[in-house]
Amino acid sequence: MSTSRHPGAYSVRNLLKGFRLAFAVTLGLPFLIVLLPLWVIYVLNERRNGRQRSFLPGSSPASRTSRRSGEAATPDSRRGNDKGEGAGPGHPSPPGTGTSIDRIDAGGLRTAVATGRVALVTGGGRRLGKEISLELARLGFRVGVAYHRRQESAAKVVEEIRLAGGEARALALDLTNPARLESFLSEAERQLDGVPTLLVNNAALFHPTPLENPSWETLGELLQVNLQGPLWLSLQAAQRMSRHDGGQIINICDLWGERPLKGHAAYSAAKAGLIMATRALARDLGPAIRVNGIAPGAVLPPEEGSGPEMEAYRSLLARTPLAAEATPEAVVQAVRYLLTARFVTGEILHVDGGRRWV
Repeated sequence: MSTSRHPGAYSVRNLLKGFRLAFAVTLGLPFLIVLLPLWVIYVLNERRNGRQRSFLPGSSPASRTSRRSGEAATPDSRRGNDKGEGAGPGHPSPPGTGTSIDRIDAGGLRTAVATGRVALVTGGGRRLGKEISLELARLGFRVGVAYHRRQESAAKVVEEIRLAGGEARALALDLTNPARLESFLSEAERQLDGVPTLLVNNAALFHPTPLENPSWETLGELLQVNLQGPLWLSLQAAQRMSRHDGGQIINICDLWGERPLKGHAAYSAAKAGLIMATRALARDLGPAIRVNGIAPGAVLPPEEGSGPEMEAYRSLLARTPLAAEATPEAVVQAVRYLLTARFVTGEILHVDGGRRWV
């Protein structure tokens, strides 16, 4: 004898099923409508910026292989194989790839160089600029040691580099003259036989800003040498870099670009502008060109060795937690780091021994 289901129970079950379906559609459909367009926009934006990547980070065969073997990808694997895979319009090589700063020796401190690249260091003939020029030459760069008035100092640095087996040229530079800036780059390419792939904006002018009887000319010179000149030179150099293999720019900023220095309003303002220019250029010039800054603290005493400037230096050291480690080598180490830090741009690397927190 067959039994029939109660019509009311059947209707309730259908009603519950319909309710669950409606609930799922109500919750899920808005997510699909919103998330799918956002995902498409994200993918298109990544492609537009030259960053075509797999869906999951590190899911490519090359990355899995390198992790299993415990070795970093070689420069050749980053640039693609002989079939044209990897590098190309949609897969640009990382900034600064090539033969100059790709391979690190066993000690991890020096960069092996197959063929030299060209580096320009403004104010490269003395003090911190000299130390940077010598280090870049040791790393295999052909170095343009730029000077304004101290030609003899630049010539001595060039001679030191040549005696050590490197290659360098002393190049005249006037950061207050835009026409001379462009001719400086052309002369650097001619004398060093190549387009610069590294620009270190190190030159600076440090004068107090008088509160009484201030000079318009002095104020203008401070802003031109410390901000306008380096920015203009960076723009001109970036045009040349972008037509070749890209490159990078390192701006030597200052702690006093973030904290006001009493009696030096123009200098602090100019260095603050250079910090912002570094970040803005990093956004505008990536991914082909990386732009970073280094903000040193007290790493070198004043040349005079006495007087108010020396007292100010000692006072700065007294408020520096790592004062015992204050040497130019700290800044040189920061330069070495930035040369191979391929995923770092728009950063201001503070090398001040912790002074800014005190």
